[in-house]
Formats: sequence, structure tokens, C-alpha cells
Amino acid sequence: MRRAPIQSRSKEMVNTILMSAKQLIGQQGYDAVSMREIAREAGISPAGIYQYFDDKNAILAELVSRYHEMTSLMTRELLERLSALDDVEQLLRDATAFIHGYFTQDADLLGVWSAVMASHTVKTMDVQHCVETARVIAKRLLDLQPSLNLERTQTSCLLMVRMLTATVHLALSMTPKDAQPVLDEFAVVFAGRIKQLSVGADLYNRAPS
Repeated sequence: MRRAPIQSRSKEMVNTILMSAKQLIGQQGYDAVSMREIAREAGISPAGIYQYFDDKNAILAELVSRYHEMTSLMTRELLERLSALDDVEQLLRDATAFIHGYFTQDADLLGVWSAVMASHTVKTMDVQHCVETARVIAKRLLDLQPSLNLERTQTSCLLMVRMLTATVHLALSMTPKDAQPVLDEFAVVFAGRIKQLSVGADLYNRAPS
């Protein structure tokens, strides 16, 4: 985005552009949509849209950034509820249910997310967000059990964060009956991995020197 909007009217226009772009990308696909089409849908001149965004990739980046803000808030709220490692599975179930519901309510987001993999800049931004989120989660897990190996815990959390959205996308392509076991298994697998790391750390610390 060229600049953060200050006036309420500018903020409204940015939101209108983003929502118009999301709808068009969801309906037609990222490559098929032009800045001119987005401007027309948003009710702004073709030249005027460039006052807010340099190009279509900048619009995509802002859409993804707002999604990241939402998932960061979700992560913080879930971690505040985490009082023991035994709680991890239920929190992962809650996370998958929330993200699944989010995409279900806004089907156009799937088109946006498909476009992420086609943009090197936005894909890099998404990977960095996953890394940062994994670090936050790993820190909370180590607060609960300091004996956990930091590097292995962060790596497992990175895989977990990265696979959560992929698992939800897979579930969205299925019937609700077939999707729920997939979402449940995600929670079981990664909660099991955290438990495995915990048990391994305990055994290592109890081993005679």
C-alpha cells in the first residue's frame, strides 16, 4: 500500500478497493483480474486506484496482511487459554474450527489464497508470518515446560502453523462429513508431536550423566 490512510474517507476507499479485489479474484482468479477492473468495481477511476496501491500485488499483500492480523489475534487468544501441554489438542481443534469457519463464511478468500503461491513477495511474507507465529507458540510451550528443546519445538510449531491452513483448505474441498475427521486428525497429530517432544525432554533430563 502506498501510504496508510488517515482520513476516514480514505480508509473507506481502501477497504472498498480491497473488498472489490477480493471478490473479483475469488470469482475470476488472480491472473484474470486487472487493476482497471478492480477500480471499476470499487467505483474509482483507473488512475485514482494508484493513489492507494502501486499494483495488484500490493493489493494482494494487504489482503494477506489483514488475514495475518486476524490469525495473530486468534493465536494470542488461544495461547492465553493454554495452561498445560494437555490443552494443546483442544486448542488446535478450536483453531482449525475457527479458520475453517472463516473461509466458509468468505469463499472469495480461497481465490486470494491460491494467488499467494504465485507471488514471490507475498509468499515470502506469508512464510515469515508463519515463522514468527511458530516462535510465539514455541515460547509459550517452553514457558509451560522449560525442558523442551527450543529448536525442535520451533520447527514442529512451524510445520503446525504452515499445515493448519493447508489442512483447512483440504477440508473445504470435502463434504462436512468427510472434512471433520481431517480437521480432528490435524489436532491429534500435532498435539501428539508436542507430547512426544515433552516426553523426550523428560527422559533426557532423567538420564544419568
